[in-house]
Parts: sequence; C-alpha cells; structure tokens
Amino acid sequence: MNRKQIPILIESGKGAIGITAAALIMAEIAVYFIYSGFGAERLVFEFLTTASITALVALPIGFYISLQKAKLRHLSVKLSWLANHDPLSGLPNRRKFLGEVRENVENNPTHRGVGSFLVIDADHFKTLNDTFGHSAGDDAIRHISDVIEQNLGEGDVAGRIGGEEFGVFLNTTHYQSALKVAEKICRGVRQIRFEDGDNGHRMSVSIGVSTHEPGQSLREFVQAADESLTIAKSAGRNQIVFDCDMRQSQQVALN
Repeated sequence: MNRKQIPILIESGKGAIGITAAALIMAEIAVYFIYSGFGAERLVFEFLTTASITALVALPIGFYISLQKAKLRHLSVKLSWLANHDPLSGLPNRRKFLGEVRENVENNPTHRGVGSFLVIDADHFKTLNDTFGHSAGDDAIRHISDVIEQNLGEGDVAGRIGGEEFGVFLNTTHYQSALKVAEKICRGVRQIRFEDGDNGHRMSVSIGVSTHEPGQSLREFVQAADESLTIAKSAGRNQIVFDCDMRQSQQVALN
C-alpha cells in the first residue's frame, strides 16, 4: 500500500464510523416510535435487528462516501499546491513568489526599504543539458533549489521565476547581510558537480542584488536586480553584483 494512501484511509474510516453511528441513531429512533407499543421484548428484538442491518448496510456505504470525499479534499489540496508551486523545484512559482514580494512592497507602513531582491541564474545551463541530458538539468534545478532554501532566514521567500532562474526576497536591507546570503548560495551551488567519464561540469550561478528604496515599486525593485544580474553575467558569470541606495555597484567574483 502506498504510504500516501494511509491518511486517506484513516480519514475515510473515521467518516464511515460517523455516518454509521448517525444512521443507527436515526434507525433506532424510528424503531422506538414504531414498536414502542408492542412490548419490551418485541422492542428489544427490533432494536437488535435494525442495528445489525443498518450497520451492515451503512458501514460500507459510509466508507465509500467518506473515501470519495477524502480523495476530493486531498486532490483539492494538491491542485492548490500545484497552482502556486513549481513541481520540479518545490518552490513557489513566479506568480506566487512575486505576489508575496508585492505584498511586502505595497503593504509597507514605514518610510524605509522593505528588503533585498536576488535574481539567481544558473551559469552555462544549456551546456549542462547538451552534455549530460535534460535529466541532469532537472537534478541541477532541484539541487540549486535546496541550496537556496537552506540559506533562507525568517521572513525570506524564494521562487523559481524562469527556466534556470530563481528569485529570493530577503527580509533585510543591510548590504553585508544580503551579500552574505548571496555568497553562501554561490558557494553552495559550486559544490554541485556532474560527471560522466571524462566529462565533468561544476555548477555555478550569477546573482544580481537590489536593495529596496522607499517608494520604489515592485517593477523597479525587480528591474534593479535584473540589471545587476546582466552585469554579473557579462563580467564572466559566477559573480555577485550588488546595487542599492545610489551606491556604486559592488561586484564580487567567486573562485
């Protein structure tokens, strides 16, 4: 039996018992009103007979009904998850992720920036797919997602926003804090390696970072990170380019 089916069966069993109990109560009430004038012995006999028949009929029917209801509930939860998440990486999809970032940007009661935005792009992803196949590309997406999630803190969110592109919202506007997270992600991804005979491919990512400025829209916030990412990739990849608060762009190359 599939382990995922066990909770559904348990839920269905509880539902079947509840339906059977309700059916028994209703049946016995009906028996009482019909046979109460026929004497105690007849009433007890009818109680027992009705209870047995009701249980034999109601229990399997109740289980079937509860099973279908449980399946529908679990399917609804699954569909809701799929509507908001990328099934390959397990991260929120672009719509869900940017929606959460938008809430932070638009529901900002202070006159300060709300956080930092990272756009993370896997370097030489096409080369990986061409050399090792698309299954390796899928594995790379999953591994990079794991690295990103391992470096998120409280209030941080991440999502897959493109084919090999990820977004991260950090709940900090502090340059050193955001840079530290970006460096950890870069170094974590560098541990991902694919080998096939003489062929070897070590993963790396380029990261563009922007810090939210007071009054800045979501579009401007994301665009600033995208522009930083463009600089990172044109500078040779495996780079972090950080731009915020009118400072000159900071560029960090990783070995």
